[in-house]
Amino acid sequence: MARKSRVQIVHENQNTNKTLLWKIAVYIRLSREDTRSNDESESVINQRKIDLEFIEEKFCNEQYVISDIYIDDGRSGTTEETRPDFQRLCWDIESGKVNCVVCKTLSRAFRNYADQGKFLEQFLPAYGCRFIAISNPFVDTFADPDCTQNMEIPINGLMND
Repeated sequence: MARKSRVQIVHENQNTNKTLLWKIAVYIRLSREDTRSNDESESVINQRKIDLEFIEEKFCNEQYVISDIYIDDGRSGTTEETRPDFQRLCWDIESGKVNCVVCKTLSRAFRNYADQGKFLEQFLPAYGCRFIAISNPFVDTFADPDCTQNMEIPINGLMND
């Protein structure tokens, strides 16, 4: 067995002890208004509850902070330009304020197949940002970096489009 220098061993131990702080953004979108409660859609309230419960369970053994909750209530998901909070989310990813995005489903984040591909395959990886869609289908680009390459994600994107 090859010997390791003390410097190399110390460096390896420092890397394994390094804990990543997840700066999580919760993204919520509803394309049309539904029953209003305190000026917020019931669906938005439900999405927030589902997302926050998921984060509490999924990240219970990790360090995390909720950076912000981004809500585009009553907005179509077909284009980025018509969603001000989605634009703000992108700026916060670029600035390093966010390194993980959680949303209920892919359709909450994207209704345009081309935007979905650009965001998941180019934008997020360029900034080292993790993306999680909780259901239908489950997506976690950190736990499974190749998940966007299987057929389920693009097909789901086409169906959402």
